[in-house]
Amino acid sequence: MKIIIGTKNEGKLRAVSTALRNYSFFDNYSIDGTDVSSGVNAQPIGFDEIYSGARNRAVNAFSKVESPRYSIGIEGGIVVMPNNMFHNVTACVFYDGSAVYPGFSSLFPLPRTLSELVLSESIELDKAAYRLGITSSERVGAVSESLSDGMVNRSIFIGEAVRNAVIPILKNNRYNVK
Repeated sequence: MKIIIGTKNEGKLRAVSTALRNYSFFDNYSIDGTDVSSGVNAQPIGFDEIYSGARNRAVNAFSKVESPRYSIGIEGGIVVMPNNMFHNVTACVFYDGSAVYPGFSSLFPLPRTLSELVLSESIELDKAAYRLGITSSERVGAVSESLSDGMVNRSIFIGEAVRNAVIPILKNNRYNVK
């Protein structure tokens, strides 16, 4: 089974591969990454934009290789919840050439100062975290390094999103996916 992911980011490729190992359905798969456009802002805000970015990546990646079984798009972003509480979330979309299978990770709360900087200056979460002194580098995830003391990281979010996207693939007879 050939699977193409709409990114060349090694961390994301590794996280998806690790998550797929939990399913016998994906026993004989090959996975590869390709650079594609998400069609959304560098730092997506809101479920619609996050989902659209993941969907666009999945659909755009599908045509990059010959006869893939699935393509996958991963996109993370910020959602604003009631009472102006900001959370980080990851979306995963599987695409089989006609139907999309979306899944989301759990929500991780973000400090208001961090989220407000992201929103006011339209910068990415990790850059804002570095500027505020939350992380030691723009390349280190704010959630992993400083906000959760390493208990939560991008791989966990991606794994959750993959798991939730796989549910309607495995139980297609119960879901009317189009």
